Amino acid sequence: MRGLYPHEILMLEYAHTYSTDLSHQHFQGFWYYEYSVEHPGDVLKSLEKKVLSSPVTCVLPSRIRQYR
Repeated sequence: MRGLYPHEILMLEYAHTYSTDLSHQHFQGFWYYEYSVEHPGDVLKSLEKKVLSSPVTCVLPSRIRQYR
């Protein structure tokens, strides 16, 4: 498994604020303007597959989280 890109780590931090129904989901503009992510929903789906298929440890500012 490869590591996570910065925008993927940030997406994990924001994931709890998004709906599971991505067809009606609106994402903040910073995903495109700051991270060049044109389709945040696709990144979220990709992360769901990665995170659920194997454990990933992310070090975020002031905390460590284990995502499974």
